[in-house]
Amino acid sequence: MLNYITLREAAGILPGAPSVCTLWRWCRQGLRVRGTDRVAWLKHVYIGRRLYTSSEWLQEFLDELAAPTASTCPATVTLRWGNRSPDRRRQIAEAERILEEAGI
Repeated sequence: MLNYITLREAAGILPGAPSVCTLWRWCRQGLRVRGTDRVAWLKHVYIGRRLYTSSEWLQEFLDELAAPTASTCPATVTLRWGNRSPDRRRQIAEAERILEEAGI
């Protein structure tokens, strides 16, 4: 049986002590793996109404996030206009139009 830890305990283990909400989001929504189309999920289990993970699952999650970084991702990522979705480009163009009309 795994040694379960609370999300608060897991946050204390990680560098920078991310918030418990961040870990909850990793469990429920996942985190996109940089340079890929995959999403990594922090494995978790509900015991009663509380959410738990384990040190092993936390390490697996971090390993999954780090694996493609070393081999496929550049050291720095530059966002360009082409990286944005068509919806986001339309939103930006609309915002620029509104600012231009307002003289800003």
